[in-house]
Amino acid sequence: MDSFRFLRNPQVIILGLCIAVATIGSSIILSSAFLKFQKATHEVITVTGSANQSITSDYVVWNASFDVRDTDLARGYKRLSADLEKVKQYLQTKGIQGNEITIPQVGTQQLYKKDEHGNDTNELMDYRLSQSIEVHSANVTNVTAISRAITELIDQGVQLNSGAPAYHYRKLDELKLEMLVT
Repeated sequence: MDSFRFLRNPQVIILGLCIAVATIGSSIILSSAFLKFQKATHEVITVTGSANQSITSDYVVWNASFDVRDTDLARGYKRLSADLEKVKQYLQTKGIQGNEITIPQVGTQQLYKKDEHGNDTNELMDYRLSQSIEVHSANVTNVTAISRAITELIDQGVQLNSGAPAYHYRKLDELKLEMLVT
């Protein structure tokens, strides 16, 4: 009987009960997770392999920007507006429709004179006004050609920066399904 005397100690009994409850709880959690995992793997289509197909972009997004510097903000804005009209007119003569052009707000920056150490002073030197323009079009070939030739506007006094066009393919999801079937 003395060999079972340790069972009379309540701490040992509580420890044993805690281990039993923890074992049962972890078994329930693990079996539930296993069942969910098995169910999820039966609902998934698994595809292995690869396929290639050449595609041609069917949509293009192109950005350009231009700016002016002037000591007078109002005069600079008028010059920027005149440049914007030149850019819009150029684009429309090249076949870009008005609904394909997006014109965000004008950016304004104050430029200050520098001291002998290259630090800004409190003395205003110029205003830099900048305008960007964005073209979204399905006419990929035309917009590509325009993005390369738009520097012609530099001859008209527009300080233009043309970005590279971003090419997109809008039917990629349909193409993926088509490639899975074939």
